[in-house]
Amino acid sequence: EAAYRADGSLQLAFNHTSRAHRRMGDILERRGDAAGALGMYRFSLDWIRSREGDPTMGQPTLKYGTFFFSTMCASMLERLGRRAEADALLDGPLRDYLAFLDGEENG
Repeated sequence: EAAYRADGSLQLAFNHTSRAHRRMGDILERRGDAAGALGMYRFSLDWIRSREGDPTMGQPTLKYGTFFFSTMCASMLERLGRRAEADALLDGPLRDYLAFLDGEENG
């Protein structure tokens, strides 16, 4: 994370930061800590969203990453009994990702 914040051109540092938080979330989820996992997944979601509109970031990566991490967050929200929040979180990213796929030649 520090490497990317110091040099925004380091795409691998950007990608690995979201993956590292996702893996930490997976560990917390397996340990039964849904709230902790949600925090890690939400970091990854916010991290990906921080690049929306950045022309150097590939749209497939942004659209899929936003959808993927939204589903991870929604899963934890559901476990925490926050179903309405989970549903609301998924609505936009799912719609956006499907619309993106419809416009892609290989979608």
